[in-house]
Amino acid sequence: MDLINQLFSTFKVTTEVFHNGQYCGNWAVDTSGNNYMSFHVVSYGRCFLRVSCQRQQTLTLEQGDIVIFPRDASHCLTSDTEFKQAINQSQSQPFKDGLRADGTGLVCGYFAHSHPLIGNITHYLPDYLILRKTDHEESGLGLLLRALVDESSTPGKGSELILAKLSEAILAIIFRDHLPTDSGMLAAA
Repeated sequence: MDLINQLFSTFKVTTEVFHNGQYCGNWAVDTSGNNYMSFHVVSYGRCFLRVSCQRQQTLTLEQGDIVIFPRDASHCLTSDTEFKQAINQSQSQPFKDGLRADGTGLVCGYFAHSHPLIGNITHYLPDYLILRKTDHEESGLGLLLRALVDESSTPGKGSELILAKLSEAILAIIFRDHLPTDSGMLAAA
């Protein structure tokens, strides 16, 4: 059994999608503080990101981009390039009401686990990873991201389960592509 299979079967990684909707107008959110690996997928529109470890750097996220926080870094996603909006004060709107021109669709979730060694493994990853749609359009990861965006914007029966399983597959690919398995503790595993 290879390392990725061992990680997911031993650590029992599961996904909880806690938000699938659009924020409209001026808004800002910070979902850190749950002590899990968290993620955000921009399913519609665009937004801006700042991570606490890099206060002055503003990153733009476009539709199809995903950001993952392996160690729950404090961060802010917003519609405001100046980052002056009050955090976590805006209500999101469901997609069933239609996409709004001033809206940003977000699928947000976290990867839960019950194994104490997961921190040792995520130590090998950066504070955050941004995967751009444009960098992965023709890959399996790109197909999974498109499927996640499609499912999020037109939810139906079983959408929560489908979003969670797609997110787990995305995490498996990220682990496969970004964890150093040739040396150190991971190679020993």
